[in-house]
Amino acid sequence: MAAAPWSSFLGRGRAFGLGVALLLIAAADLVEVSRAQESGDVSKGLAVTLKAPWEGTTLLHEAVEIIVEDDETLLWPFVDAWNADVVDKLVNDDHGGNCFHLLRDVASPILSETAMKFLKADLLTRDQSPKVDMFRKLVEQSVPVGSPLHDLGCCFLQSGNEVIPLDNPENQESLDPRAIESAHSSAVQPLLTIEEDHVVVSAKTDPKDGSKSVPTVILNAPLGSSCFSQAHSSIKAIAEQRGWRYIWRPVLTQNCLSKSSQQLGACASVGADKSVDVAGFGVELAIKNMEYKALDDTKVQLSAAERDSEAQAASIGEVRGFLFDQLLIRANETTRSELIKFKDVLRQKDTETQGTDFKLRAWQLDSMGLQATQRICDARNPIAAMQDITGSFPALAASLSKMSVSSALKNEVNDLQNTYGRSITSAPELFINGLRMNVQNVHLHSMLRFLKTEMKNTAMLSDLSGLSANEAAVAIDKARLDLPHISADAGTTSLSEAAREQWQPATRLCSILSSTSDIHALMEKVGWINNIEEDKAYQSMRGDINSLFPMNYFGMMVETGNLVPKYRKNLFNAVIFVNAERPMGVAALTALERILETGEALRMGVVLFSTKDVSGSDAPLTLSQKLVRCYYILKNSAGFSKATKMLVTVWKGVKEELSSFDGDDALLNQVDSQLMVHFTKLHEKGKIKDSAFKALEQTVQGTDAKGKAQVAANHATNAATFAEKIGLSESDFSVTVNGMLAADANDLRRTFLLEELRIDHPHTLFENLEIFQQILLGHIVPVLKKEVQRARELYQSQMIASTAFALPTLLHDDNCVPRYNTELAHALGEAFLPSSPDLSGSTFEPIDLVTNKEAQRELLARGEGMRLDAENAIDAVASSGYLAIVGEGDSGWTTLCASAQHISSKGSKTGSSRIHSSASILPNPAQDDPSPLHLLLAAAPSHLSETQSLSILTQICEAPKEARSLMITKNSPEGEKALWALIAEMKGFDSKELRGGYDAVKAARFSKSQGIDLSSIGLKSRASAIVSSSILIRVGDSEDDRHPSGNYYRGRDDLLRDDLLLIDAVFAYAQAGTALLDVFPGSARPNVTSLMIASSFLVKLASQQSQSSLILEGKTSKDVSDQVKKVASKCDRSCVSLDLGGEVSNQQKSTGAVNLVLLIDPLSNFAQKISPMLDFLQNIIHGNLTIMFWPKFGFDDLPIKTYYKYATPRWDDDEMLFPSENAAVFTSLPSTTTLSTQIDTPGSWLVGATIASLDLDNLRLEDLGPSVPAMHAEFEIESLIVSGSCTDITAESMLKFDSLYPRGMQLMLGTQDEPRMVDTMVMKNLGYFQLKALPGSFQLGLVPGCSSDMFHFPGTKPGTSRTITISSFDGVMGYELEVERVDPLEGDVLKCEQDATSQRRLLASEEESVEGKSNSWLSYLMPGSGGRGANLTSKKGDVLNIFSVASGHLYERFIRIMMLSVMKNTSKDFKVKFWFIKNYMSPKLKGVLPDMAKEYGFDYELITYKWPSWVVPQTEKQRIIWAYKILFLDVIFPMDLDRVIYVDADQIVRSDLMELQNMDIDGKPYAYTPFCDKPIEMDGFRFWKEGFWKNHLRGRNYHISALYLVDLQQFRMMGAGDELRIIYNGLARDPNSLANLDQDLPNYAQDVVPIFSLPAEWLYCETWCGTAPKSKAKTIDLCNNPMTKEPKLEGAKRIVPEWTALDEEQQAFMDRMERRLPQDERSNTSESVQQPVDPISSPHQPLNLHGEL
Repeated sequence: MAAAPWSSFLGRGRAFGLGVALLLIAAADLVEVSRAQESGDVSKGLAVTLKAPWEGTTLLHEAVEIIVEDDETLLWPFVDAWNADVVDKLVNDDHGGNCFHLLRDVASPILSETAMKFLKADLLTRDQSPKVDMFRKLVEQSVPVGSPLHDLGCCFLQSGNEVIPLDNPENQESLDPRAIESAHSSAVQPLLTIEEDHVVVSAKTDPKDGSKSVPTVILNAPLGSSCFSQAHSSIKAIAEQRGWRYIWRPVLTQNCLSKSSQQLGACASVGADKSVDVAGFGVELAIKNMEYKALDDTKVQLSAAERDSEAQAASIGEVRGFLFDQLLIRANETTRSELIKFKDVLRQKDTETQGTDFKLRAWQLDSMGLQATQRICDARNPIAAMQDITGSFPALAASLSKMSVSSALKNEVNDLQNTYGRSITSAPELFINGLRMNVQNVHLHSMLRFLKTEMKNTAMLSDLSGLSANEAAVAIDKARLDLPHISADAGTTSLSEAAREQWQPATRLCSILSSTSDIHALMEKVGWINNIEEDKAYQSMRGDINSLFPMNYFGMMVETGNLVPKYRKNLFNAVIFVNAERPMGVAALTALERILETGEALRMGVVLFSTKDVSGSDAPLTLSQKLVRCYYILKNSAGFSKATKMLVTVWKGVKEELSSFDGDDALLNQVDSQLMVHFTKLHEKGKIKDSAFKALEQTVQGTDAKGKAQVAANHATNAATFAEKIGLSESDFSVTVNGMLAADANDLRRTFLLEELRIDHPHTLFENLEIFQQILLGHIVPVLKKEVQRARELYQSQMIASTAFALPTLLHDDNCVPRYNTELAHALGEAFLPSSPDLSGSTFEPIDLVTNKEAQRELLARGEGMRLDAENAIDAVASSGYLAIVGEGDSGWTTLCASAQHISSKGSKTGSSRIHSSASILPNPAQDDPSPLHLLLAAAPSHLSETQSLSILTQICEAPKEARSLMITKNSPEGEKALWALIAEMKGFDSKELRGGYDAVKAARFSKSQGIDLSSIGLKSRASAIVSSSILIRVGDSEDDRHPSGNYYRGRDDLLRDDLLLIDAVFAYAQAGTALLDVFPGSARPNVTSLMIASSFLVKLASQQSQSSLILEGKTSKDVSDQVKKVASKCDRSCVSLDLGGEVSNQQKSTGAVNLVLLIDPLSNFAQKISPMLDFLQNIIHGNLTIMFWPKFGFDDLPIKTYYKYATPRWDDDEMLFPSENAAVFTSLPSTTTLSTQIDTPGSWLVGATIASLDLDNLRLEDLGPSVPAMHAEFEIESLIVSGSCTDITAESMLKFDSLYPRGMQLMLGTQDEPRMVDTMVMKNLGYFQLKALPGSFQLGLVPGCSSDMFHFPGTKPGTSRTITISSFDGVMGYELEVERVDPLEGDVLKCEQDATSQRRLLASEEESVEGKSNSWLSYLMPGSGGRGANLTSKKGDVLNIFSVASGHLYERFIRIMMLSVMKNTSKDFKVKFWFIKNYMSPKLKGVLPDMAKEYGFDYELITYKWPSWVVPQTEKQRIIWAYKILFLDVIFPMDLDRVIYVDADQIVRSDLMELQNMDIDGKPYAYTPFCDKPIEMDGFRFWKEGFWKNHLRGRNYHISALYLVDLQQFRMMGAGDELRIIYNGLARDPNSLANLDQDLPNYAQDVVPIFSLPAEWLYCETWCGTAPKSKAKTIDLCNNPMTKEPKLEGAKRIVPEWTALDEEQQAFMDRMERRLPQDERSNTSESVQQPVDPISSPHQPLNLHGEL
């Protein structure tokens, strides 16, 4: 019977009626099933679900939070609509489908089509369930103790400490506002409020105002309840009237659900009574290596409850397009069994090769990636095909290996990989709208959230700019490669700095290095202090091109540690412009002097000037003028160093802060005398000649300058004029690198202000001169490095010949600007900040054309105005645009003519000539009182082309000043006459037609429609300005009264023109001008306003781009993106492109779109995960998806050895069940193969198994028995992660970067009532910390003791905490925490803790000798000892602490035996506490631990730690378990635990381990037992005795890791964990290293983390020690024997005589537990015998300090 037609008929993901299914069943070949059952080769299924650990959350409340996340302004319209329309409309809804229809009807008028799809997707995935639960937890935390929740109904109001029930309408009517305000004012503590609260905005209150003065009331009530509908309206009215801050929290309490359900509408409780099945996780089933036959031989017997669970699992899932869970729901008892049989047939056929015992030869494996590519690309549904292949690859490999591959596909793949393989070093690569994704962090919830944001972005850009959604997506995609971004590996500190770095190469002041300037000759402008090509100091360097590419012996390019390569050419040039009136520039000169002394191949020049020299006044020389002249005389006579020393000496003598050197006669006389003394000494020592001394004397005395004095005076004047001309005269100093501004005084000033140092004060400046030099060089060096790279790329790309000089190309006209306005550049850079910068006092103001809707409407409605376009737009590489607002008077002419000059310059080969610029000229005269010029500007758009407009304005601007003045005068007949006389002389257009338009405008008195109102951006009538996409430049007259701020541009036409050229370059290279040229091609002639708004939006997008863990930033992202796009453009047969739809013609607003580009190896783990994700997401998003396949070749083994399923909800366009049944479902698994289960979750989840009838680590589905077709396993999210990086800002400010991370500082997380629920330690590794919690609001604080004594949070008092809110499945990841020191000189927490621990141990030891006395109180007096674990260290050795880990039922059997052996051999005087790594414990073991602890008298705690993303990951389960034994010892245990012993699960203890715990290990952090040397027949396996290990150990022992003692206090104090992780990260990238990870790592690291070697009797292992030492053994480990491969159980019974008795005892205990437990509880877990439930924990399982007790 062929299955393919059924699949085609039904279609993927759709279930047809039961009748169709029955017809197919009737035709099924059921004989095939019975044959398979007889042979024992029947495939079986597995369904895995993941539960949230909180109570069910409702459809309506999740919908509310989804809507708020999309747009918080839509919350109240939705709430009001629901209250008004649908309360009490439904009677019953078992599956939530009817309620979803109602929800859709209410929400669709409010939400966009795209938002509606995401609403459905988020409901299916339960994305907002954590936030709903967070509000429920807030109620538990904030309701006073005297008002228990179980006594409250559905609706209740909180104010202060009062709780007012509102279920009864009478209570609502009797609300007393004064009593509520009194309760608020009398409360000791304000109500707990958080940023996520839903604040009802009142006209009298700020929604963010949480101050005590504003009464705050909180209504806790479920949406859909009658009491909420009534209470909300009345409380809102009172709040608005009395100025309250009113908050609504969507909370449905259990009491409301059970006792007050009459208050609820039918939809209000949908979802509340069912657990939350989470989507967005994967399940991996790895084929297990059974070399040692490590299987438990205990017979599996399923309970009735387990059989029911497995029967349910058998019904879940889709096979060949049939949705059997839906069919079984609709089936009756008669047809149910037939459906299940039919499903078995399909599953049997679906598995093309059962089992995994087949072996493929190497030649069959070689092209398997190509074969998978062929099958996927040929499929009708490529995503589904990739999902099928990767999800069941071990079963499909044999058939796939037989598939033929077309030669065209093979050739294309080979060609692409040969061409781009070096650039694309690894797959996968995923780009979304141009952003490179961190594929390690891709999961369903993060992708949904990210794609929702991207869809909104493209929709908004589309609506603002007029682009289609797909064009907007392309614009964002292209722009993101050009927009600045923060790159961690580049060390960029802010987006504004990144923006300036981005436009640097295109905004060079080329006149600094070019002699073609019309000012003065080159040597008269820049005083060069060295010449790389001519000076003898550089004669050892070579001038050939190879010097630019230094190579090592192996022919690999290396960086030599120099600022620039030792290349004897004047290729790299640094010029410093110094204003002699201020001290900072002189300090900057000393930094250049340091570089000069190092012999770097960097040509350096100085332009020292005084602004007083610009005016050319005949007044007596000021002090700064004298210093400049003396400098040039001294530099030419005695050298740069002597001249610089003179300036430093003068400024060091100034004892007070000065804004300028000039203007103080007393200081002038003082310095004159000082200078003459200094010069006289130089002259007497022969350092300067008579002529130079005479010139210096003339300059100081102010006499007529002659000879050298006159030359210096000319140089000073030229320097000042040049600095003013290029815009660098206003700053104290500026440094340029090949014409690029690398640093100026403002950069340094901002840095020092952060340190609260006033470097304008000479004394402070020179006292911190070395720090100043370091910071200045820190600004210059990155610019130099990038310029070196640019030069190299010119040669590497063969843009210039190897014999050519690179500097002229770097200084090409396209990269040059005539003037650099540092104030404007700073303002443009600040536009990239997320919030508007404070530029008060600046000529330039930030504007936001995205959020300023009023300005948007005015500009778009006004139209183009008189448009000016450059003629050479066809050659453009980027696009720019701005508005020229022409007001009255000289400012109007300045604005108009500067714009005309600017656009005209585009026709010449001058700077920025290839940037296509458009200007829109908009007249802004007084209303109804225009000048002739304004009338012309209003008439021109309808009668002149852009070229004609530009020609007319250019000629008008050349008219005499008197004529221009008349033309801009109101109602001036003379001006009108002059204007038209000038126009009459022009040619190339019809002046009569223009005059007709002019007269029409004049007759209408310049109507309102022809004017412009820009009051929304602060421009009044008659004002002039340039409006760019992010900056407003006010242009004013000297006596301008039209600008209230008083800040306006008073520059000349040419200076404003030059500033417009700078804006051009910034627009083009940092504000998406290049991308917009592609989207708005020149022929399309985009509206200037649309162009500006698009640019403004993209800049804002860059500034507000969240630092999502999904985004992979770095300097390589752009390069990789370029290469991937080239592959996409050239691939045909090896890629698929899917149109996901998007453009909806009948909608007013865009739906948005995304461009997804995926380059992937089809046979990879990421392909397993991403394919089901894409299969789900394609139902929701619009846009384009391109998948390029990048297969690997030359496999030695199967590329994928796992079965994999990812839990995504089932999508139906019309229906939706709520709560959704999310599960990862395997329908056809080999029943006889042993599989190991791993769950693949986001980095913020910690999960554990709660239900599993079989051993998940050794899963053999045949153990279910022939009658059970499938197994059900359940996991639960145990906690969400709070992690981040902690920085010591005091160390940072002191430049102590080795102490940047406060290693050892302890953090705690809790509530106000219980502040230390969990704690951790900050690592040296990136300052990383990790804590565990569940949804809620918590306080993050410093642990009392050393941490709180030495540190506090900035801006707060010591002891203050930070609020952390967990409201999503993402937990809190990447939290940036800053602390500062209480004492700047004290920051070593570890030393403080070491001293405290030494004192504590000494006191504990002394106290032990005093009989009958207790010292438990001492631990509370010691610093850092607080918390519930203090009893563990209060007395030496009062608790024996053992930790272990086990995975699989066999090793859990071993661990129970180990525990019994410990208890039987430990003195009754001591307590025993076991610490188990929780990650891989089975539900079975967790379920019996409480009873076992009670029966045998021990304590236990389950501990866990989430693998950090920056630690190199392991993929094999066994290696992950090994890693947990060693990598996180410093942070996985409570901070107050002193010592702990690791004991392997398969170990038998024969002595009291307290002896080991109390052993003196000589200050070492841990103690291991060395491997034995006998028997000699095992020498072939003792790898540490030869080769690498022998050389590395250098005679030291190689130790076994089955038993070791850890002194946790010493381990933490010496930073052993940090060192081990550093070494691990270095080694783990090599797959051949750390073969025995838990053993190799500590042995390898002995040089850094020393090991104390224990006596041999502490650990006996027959494999490595023979039989002789067994009688003395204190512990026996059941080591694997690589020679005999004896099974574990056989070896245990043979080697350890007492093992059988211990095994029988533990089995008897397990049998008792099995008989005692009710059937429905046998697979459930209980994890606490000590602790009550607390607010941070699950309602089912308590969460303690580091796990569950």
